[in-house]
Amino acid sequence: MVGQPVCVIFSDVRRRRAVRRALLLTGIAGLVLLGVGCAGSARPSTTAAVPTVAAEGGVTNSVPEIRPLDASVGHVVRVHAALRFAVIDYSLNVQPAPGDRLAVYREGRRVGGLKAGHFRRDSTVAADFLWGEVAEGDEVRSEIVD
Repeated sequence: MVGQPVCVIFSDVRRRRAVRRALLLTGIAGLVLLGVGCAGSARPSTTAAVPTVAAEGGVTNSVPEIRPLDASVGHVVRVHAALRFAVIDYSLNVQPAPGDRLAVYREGRRVGGLKAGHFRRDSTVAADFLWGEVAEGDEVRSEIVD
């Protein structure tokens, strides 16, 4: 830089500052546009609606069914009624530990109880009947013990 006029040095500094400012403003504008685009997107509901029940005076109350998001959910894929056990598929979910008590649901209603067994293969678990009716396609969730 020795021997160059002072005005050339200042113009380089100004040019660098202008480029930095333009990049910063472009980045901020991009983040704002990204945030605005995400804010308008619809999010899926985490609750399933239960049929409405008529209360006194004919007014209907809609009570949502609340399900925990971190619960492991399985589906009955095979029922062996004579041997009193069912095979439950836990694809993409955490399998219950042997001995865990499981609740069986059909159309949102609790219809039976199972106890997770030691027999497992890939994503399936065998479970013994405790009570109620179990059919293929039923939903199985861990019982919540208070």
